[in-house]
Amino acid sequence: MVAGYDLRMNLSYFIGKKYEKKVMDKINEVSEKYPAFNVRLFCSEDDNLTSKLKDFVKRYDGKVNFDIRIAGSSYQQRNDVAWYQIFSRPDHKKFREELPFSGRYFWTLREIDEENLLRAINHFESILLHISEPKVMKKQKRNDDI
Repeated sequence: MVAGYDLRMNLSYFIGKKYEKKVMDKINEVSEKYPAFNVRLFCSEDDNLTSKLKDFVKRYDGKVNFDIRIAGSSYQQRNDVAWYQIFSRPDHKKFREELPFSGRYFWTLREIDEENLLRAINHFESILLHISEPKVMKKQKRNDDI
């Protein structure tokens, strides 16, 4: 079980786009394999998503295996930074200026499209796989009995 590993990205990257369902299905697929992580979505007032938010919540509330948190601001407190974040280049630059010493994982999108978003989610899944698999303990080689 992987608890405390939140995924965060800008809701405007996929809400209302033709690939919205694919992105949410992929996140849901990951959450079935690795339960107990949250998805933090954010948007700014400049994105003008208020009319789409209500429909989005209706489509996915209670129908996915993960908790969704939606924030109306891209700003985060230093101690509230998500573990894995998917950013566009401008969002990443802004984040690094606000919280320059955050030691979390980032995926910076070259372009905001279906392929890049799914690739970023696959990377998140590969990291979860790595940290959740059992660790192999190698027996230490000793030459004490010579």
